[in-house]
Amino acid sequence: MMKIAAATMEKAVLKPTKVSINTFFSKYATAKDGFKYEYNNGIIEKTPRMITKKQWYIVNNLERHFAQTESYQQGNALFNEPEIWTSEAQVRAPDLAYLTKKQIRKENAEEKTISPFVIEVISQTDRMYKVTEKLREYFKAGVEVVWLILPESEEVYVYTSPLEVTICQGERKCFAGKALLDFDILASDIFKK
Repeated sequence: MMKIAAATMEKAVLKPTKVSINTFFSKYATAKDGFKYEYNNGIIEKTPRMITKKQWYIVNNLERHFAQTESYQQGNALFNEPEIWTSEAQVRAPDLAYLTKKQIRKENAEEKTISPFVIEVISQTDRMYKVTEKLREYFKAGVEVVWLILPESEEVYVYTSPLEVTICQGERKCFAGKALLDFDILASDIFKK
């Protein structure tokens, strides 16, 4: 009995195999298996896609509201799960990210893209330590504003730094701040079904 328990514990602490960034892009980044893959210092982080059918209305509300902005008229966009380089060894796929027309039409496909504004929809299975780790990573990479959207409690945590946050609920406006000056929306409008 002790041998089985020890063997099980030994398996649980095995470290994942590291892969190259080329392997990540050729095998994982384009996978169509219902999971989101991110690259973190050679380790593949696999999570269920955050934007599920249950949450499509949130994305739809944000995109429709964004379509009314001057930024949208200039050709800028909110993209669903784009590849964002947060360091030389980290590639994230935020649920939504603001990209400029110039970033969208860049000629050099190898150019590393960073968004000034990202949105993550937080599910009940997300681990807080992973969320805060990613939050710090985004700001270190140059992201200016991060929204964490919590559908269950209908709250939006608007971060302008890892330590500065405004919580929006109901009729309180969520702002994208200096990252996207003409984009703000009532929290209640994000969660309208």
